Amino acid sequence: ALNCKLSTHYRHKEAADNLQFKANQGSMQFVICLIYAALATAESEIIRVNLKPATDFAFSTVVPASSEVLENPTWSIGTSAYSCAAPKSCIQFYQPKHSLQISGNLENGYAAITLIPENPTLPTIAVVMMQGDEWFPELPGVQFIRKIVLTPHFLETRILRFNTGIKEIILHGKIKHFSDHEPESVLQVLRPYDESNEHQRKLMRVTGRMEIEYQSFTLTGGPMGDEKYVLMPSEITTIQKTVVDVFDWPEGYNRGGK
Repeated sequence: ALNCKLSTHYRHKEAADNLQFKANQGSMQFVICLIYAALATAESEIIRVNLKPATDFAFSTVVPASSEVLENPTWSIGTSAYSCAAPKSCIQFYQPKHSLQISGNLENGYAAITLIPENPTLPTIAVVMMQGDEWFPELPGVQFIRKIVLTPHFLETRILRFNTGIKEIILHGKIKHFSDHEPESVLQVLRPYDESNEHQRKLMRVTGRMEIEYQSFTLTGGPMGDEKYVLMPSEITTIQKTVVDVFDWPEGYNRGGK
């Protein structure tokens, strides 16, 4: 009987110990989950870009205005004097007031942007977008016009770069100011560091050459934390081609010219 009681006592004690162990194990798992959650929160957002191997690349994208490149010996930083160009591994932020991004699709008709320079001695110019030789109205105060022909029913992204600062832009026709709430098919213009936008942004250009190994860089300082760009070799690209138009601001008068 004594042995039976002792055996029963030990079984109860073992069961109690097992319950305590499981409770401790559950607490430990909960703590580990909290640690993993904290680490996941602290990690960078991963932005994957697929690029064709054995090919030079150059693409532009919109990033938060506060973003900076985390120091990385693989990548050089471009400037207005020394712009990025493939195959050099390079990252460049376009100058404030010297660039615009046009994205979306012009379904029909025309769209135009009047550009008023910061330098009052320079003429007011306009960039007119169309699909052919469509008619467009007189644009008040414009002294010089540059025409851009857009491909019908094709989403395009264009960067317009200027050698002088832009004081103000005025939109005409079928183009809107950039908004997070518009579908990407709508023709829009983004002005970097535009304070009227809910979130200020700037334009980033990345150049290099894709071989057989992945490449990466990290942007810090954004409102949502770090963003890590991972460039992967792939036969199917995920980045939209960006056309860059460089404009030297005219000094003369050329109404209706190109």
